[in-house]
Amino acid sequence: MNAGAGYHLVIVKQEGCDEEEVSRVVQDIVPEARVDQSHGAELSYILPSDQVAFFERLFNHLETHKEELRLSSYGASQTTMEEVFLRLYL
Repeated sequence: MNAGAGYHLVIVKQEGCDEEEVSRVVQDIVPEARVDQSHGAELSYILPSDQVAFFERLFNHLETHKEELRLSSYGASQTTMEEVFLRLYL
């Protein structure tokens, strides 16, 4: 994966959410996804842009299993140029 290139997936967890299970699901569907950080109710991943073909399946799975995974919401955005710079040089 090109450092910093890709998308952020941010998941807002509900009480009782099993982070390991959520990570397993994300990485089963998007093999090169990696955990970015977990802070409070948010869990974020970096999804490589070369794996965009898997995103529809991932979002469909998260939506249909939202209740059982104990997710409040989720969203994806492209990484910024600042994030690319920070990942390359820090």
